[in-house]
Amino acid sequence: VYPTRPGQAFYTMYRGQHQRLPNGNLLLSESMAGRVIEVTAQGDIVWELINRYDEQDIASVNDAIRYPDGYLTVTDWSCSK
Repeated sequence: VYPTRPGQAFYTMYRGQHQRLPNGNLLLSESMAGRVIEVTAQGDIVWELINRYDEQDIASVNDAIRYPDGYLTVTDWSCSK
């Protein structure tokens, strides 16, 4: 459960999602704050993304998905009919 300590702001009324990762961490999206974070089981933030639109505005985030390493690797670029 996140947040685990006082001062760890996180709230999403709707559209926020979570994904449990193979390493035990959680990937969390805070939709209206435009934020995606990965947190450890102890509640420490591993990394954070703020979806900035410009210097003053932040765009919402509907969801986030962590794909495994190599997911987007293409091994065959040939075209066949």
